[in-house]
Amino acid sequence: MRRRFVTLDVFTTSRFAGNPLAVVLDPDGLDTAAMQTIAREFNLSETVFVFPPADKANRAKLRIFTPVRELPFAGHPTVGTAVLLGRIDGGGARTFTLEEQVGLVPCRVTSSGPDSGSASFDIPRLPAKEADSPDVALMAAGLGLAVADMGLDGFTAQRWSAGNPFTFVPVRGLDAIGRCRLDIARFSEAFGSGAHPAAFDDMGEPPLIVCQPRAVGIRMPQMQHTGREGPILPPHAGMQQPNQQIGIFLAPAAEGRVEAVDPVEIGAPDREIA
Repeated sequence: MRRRFVTLDVFTTSRFAGNPLAVVLDPDGLDTAAMQTIAREFNLSETVFVFPPADKANRAKLRIFTPVRELPFAGHPTVGTAVLLGRIDGGGARTFTLEEQVGLVPCRVTSSGPDSGSASFDIPRLPAKEADSPDVALMAAGLGLAVADMGLDGFTAQRWSAGNPFTFVPVRGLDAIGRCRLDIARFSEAFGSGAHPAAFDDMGEPPLIVCQPRAVGIRMPQMQHTGREGPILPPHAGMQQPNQQIGIFLAPAAEGRVEAVDPVEIGAPDREIA
């Protein structure tokens, strides 16, 4: 059968920029395996399937897939889908709640044009620390860096989650982020599902926290024009969730506003003020 779907560019004001997203609006009859197959075929960082809500007081139930697994929550799919649903509902300013595996996600949507808009949401759980850093030498090996590249101003790697866990790894500057080359076996041993090398760049105002997303087992051919070796992909968890985690993790080193930029190495930085 034919199914409606929409592709969107999230965290950008320009077409073909930002984080790409596919949203399937007619998923009835699809089981988990079929949704995973469709997400693999789209080969975007995430694909969303929009179902009727379990509670009619809510707008929709979302299931979110990367090309290799389902996620309980993700930021840029939530933002993009909320904007799309607001447009389908007639545009303007709207509030509604989305059902995701992590919980209920209240959203606020405002249209800015016939094919554009903005959205914000309340995460259903605050970021929480899950674990301290793995072995430094193993982390360095997984990222293709030297042990001397690891650590920043007394910070050590920590694993945090607001529904989708990542290890945030302070490294010594943007040069170290640019030199990351994944060793998949060692990366998986050190981090499990994912890690974000992060560094400060205090050359601007506000100061930047630069976060380069990495994950295991996904190769995005359309991203390979950068010449970087190994898997490259937009962030698995979307911008809002990782940035909140980075802010909590690194905030003691930067008073006032900080700006997170993610990702820089694939030539499509996304920016978020925290």
